[in-house]
Amino acid sequence: MELVWFPMRVTYQREMKVKAALDKLEVENFLPMKTALTEQGGHRHYKTVPAVNNLIFLHSTQEVITRIKNEYEDLKALRYIMT
Repeated sequence: MELVWFPMRVTYQREMKVKAALDKLEVENFLPMKTALTEQGGHRHYKTVPAVNNLIFLHSTQEVITRIKNEYEDLKALRYIMT
């Protein structure tokens, strides 16, 4: 079966947690990242954050994605983008 890229929505800004779970399962994924300047306690820091909130791309089949969404608690936050 041919692998395709699926854009997936991640609920409640859990992109990094979902990416870590997918990496552990060796499911190819892509999470666009950017460097953001944040200020905390009067100090400026650079932090790498998701470039687009609630979005991750998976390179797989629909059957595999559906199976892992149902089997792994950390991946229940994944949602198919229907429109």
